[in-house]
Order: sequence, then structure tokens, then C-alpha cells
Amino acid sequence: MIPWRQALHAHLVETLANNRLFQKFAVTTEQKISELSGKGARRAQEFQSELSNPETMYETKEKMMTFMEEFKKELKEGAERTFGGKR
Repeated sequence: MIPWRQALHAHLVETLANNRLFQKFAVTTEQKISELSGKGARRAQEFQSELSNPETMYETKEKMMTFMEEFKKELKEGAERTFGGKR
């Protein structure tokens, strides 16, 4: 790495490490991502077992589509709460 980049990187890391607001954001974000990942993994496992039954396959596909829409909505709302609707 170029020396000025190393210095800038070190300064940035140190500044963020000592910033309470950034630390709170990081913890909150990590918790929400873990929660959503767990929810997604549980539902994926449920869908997998339901898809193995040919009689309920169409119904399960509909459930999956609904879940995916709700999941996307939840992610969007979480991002808007976290970033205040700014991108």
C-alpha cells in the first residue's frame, strides 16, 4: 500500500473505533443482520421440506414469493430507519 493510503486508513480505523455513534450503528446493524439471516435460514429449511411434497409444491411456491416480498420490505424499512432514508 502507498504510505499516504496506509496513514489515511489507520486514521480512519482509529477514528471509527473511538466513535460511539459508529459503534452503536455497527452493533445494531450486526444484530439486525443476524436476526434476519436466522429468520431467512429457518424459512429456507421449512420451504425445502415442504417442496419435497409434490402435493403442496404450488402452495409452497406462493408462500416463498410472499416471504421474499416481506423480507425485502423488512430490509428496506431497516435501511431507511438506520440511514434516515438517505443514500
